[in-house]
Amino acid sequence: EKEAKPVEKPSLDGKSELTEKMQAQCEDYDDVWEDRDESDNFIQKHDPELAKERIIRKQVEAELKEQVDEMLKNSLAKIAQQHAKGKKGKGKGKKKGKKGKKGKKG
Repeated sequence: EKEAKPVEKPSLDGKSELTEKMQAQCEDYDDVWEDRDESDNFIQKHDPELAKERIIRKQVEAELKEQVDEMLKNSLAKIAQQHAKGKKGKGKGKKKGKKGKKGKKG
């Protein structure tokens, strides 16, 4: 006869990875689905706006942020180069004297 191995049950006190995930899912349900009226959605069609919000927008936002950061870095590098070139070309020049006014002789 085989002896059944006792199944180790998770601890129910304190926070664990499992309870944190469950809490996050419960909060997600509360935020998105609890007050949502699905009475006219008998066929259970997907909500394109919800899909866009949850999947596409976050990804696009991250990609755009990365591209904008790269563009800003390039712009700053160009400005720094132009500034460095401008400093090299301009040195202290010789001061020119003021020309005196020529008055009327009279």
